Amino acid sequence: LAVIKSSVETLIDGAADEPESRAMFLTQITRESDRLEALIQDLLSLARIESGNLGLEPQAVPLGRAITD
Repeated sequence: LAVIKSSVETLIDGAADEPESRAMFLTQITRESDRLEALIQDLLSLARIESGNLGLEPQAVPLGRAITD
């Protein structure tokens, strides 16, 4: 959140007028918001697992492929 906030503040303070700077800060904002989205999805998955609302279906996995992956 700190990176997103500081990037937005920098854009507001004038970096938005410089195409190179604008692109860099917007890329940072996109990357960090993607990270936050992934973290939230992980937290939601953990909450579902802990609540028992996630139906898991165990299945066999070829060991060679699992090690390679």
